Amino acid sequence: MAAPNKPASPEPSIRPACAQLRSKSIYLAAGQTHDPAAPGPPHPSPLGTGDDGSEHCWCALTQHVLGPTDEFVSRHACNDTRRCFRPKP
Repeated sequence: MAAPNKPASPEPSIRPACAQLRSKSIYLAAGQTHDPAAPGPPHPSPLGTGDDGSEHCWCALTQHVLGPTDEFVSRHACNDTRRCFRPKP
């Protein structure tokens, strides 16, 4: 008997990130890749792709893990739904 068709789960939509969101991944050189001999996971992709890999973020305005609205910052939370959002130029 064939397996019942399941509807494909929709991909989560990722809104554009705030220009003030910072992560360690922004300090990687463009095109830098992971050395397979090095311990640990591969380098995260550049911030803004939605696949940052690094969950530790901070706000450039507050220099803290809390943004101007006293809410925690993250790639998924710092978007155009917040009052403090600043679009990337």
